[in-house]
Amino acid sequence: MPEPAQAPPEPAAPAREAPARAATATWKATVTRATGLPLAAGAACTVEAELASSGDDIRVPALRVLCGGKPIYRSSDPLNGMSMFSAGVEDDSGPEPGTYAYALSYQDKGSRAGERAEVSLDSIRKAGAVWRDSAPAYRVEFTLAYQSLPVAGEALLDATRKALRRSALVTESTGPSPVKVGQRCALLVSPLPRGGKCLTRLACAGRMLYGAGTTGVSECTVEGDQVVRVHDGNTTSNGGDPALELDAATGRITVKDEVGGAAWTVGVQLDPSG
Repeated sequence: MPEPAQAPPEPAAPAREAPARAATATWKATVTRATGLPLAAGAACTVEAELASSGDDIRVPALRVLCGGKPIYRSSDPLNGMSMFSAGVEDDSGPEPGTYAYALSYQDKGSRAGERAEVSLDSIRKAGAVWRDSAPAYRVEFTLAYQSLPVAGEALLDATRKALRRSALVTESTGPSPVKVGQRCALLVSPLPRGGKCLTRLACAGRMLYGAGTTGVSECTVEGDQVVRVHDGNTTSNGGDPALELDAATGRITVKDEVGGAAWTVGVQLDPSG
């Protein structure tokens, strides 16, 4: 007696992807030099990027650059030729809770004859250029802000949700310190996608004591969803920032540096209430 036919196995359920997160980020920019277009040095530009993420990294599906109110680069323009493309995005907690700011590098270069211009920009270096070699040829060079304008919404990266944001008070000041005892401070520590690193900003009395400009990346320890420790043993002469130690358990921050050979130390205490 023949055996009953076996039913075919159920197809495996497709792997579920993490829900996509999206944001539109804008950087202010200023023309430094232009040829082929009626743009004078000092003309206002903006860089607008569509960002998308599943939580681990950030992609740039679309970008455009506008100067004098008109687009000079659009990634959506038809491409007739080659494109050597790369993009990278770093995100950071913004100045207000629930806001985020982004740093961008973006390259779309290659010999082409279509409508799409070429672009190379890096907001960390605060410089960019858009050009087209086919008629009508032009080239626009510009400076742009390191970080985008604040964007309200959810964090694109899971790591950024673990940011530590606290108010604090200067409790100790020795040597030629740039701040005084009793002055108020604001701390922001944002874990970076690369493990073991955080971007730290410590501002006291309106002065960026640690993390000015594009500095502020240091070793840190994150346990669960909490930043528990930050360590930077290099002073400004060796790393661009003062040395810093943060112990979240005690709420203690110590910042050290030297000015003209004279050492200074600042002690800061985090507010227990935040």
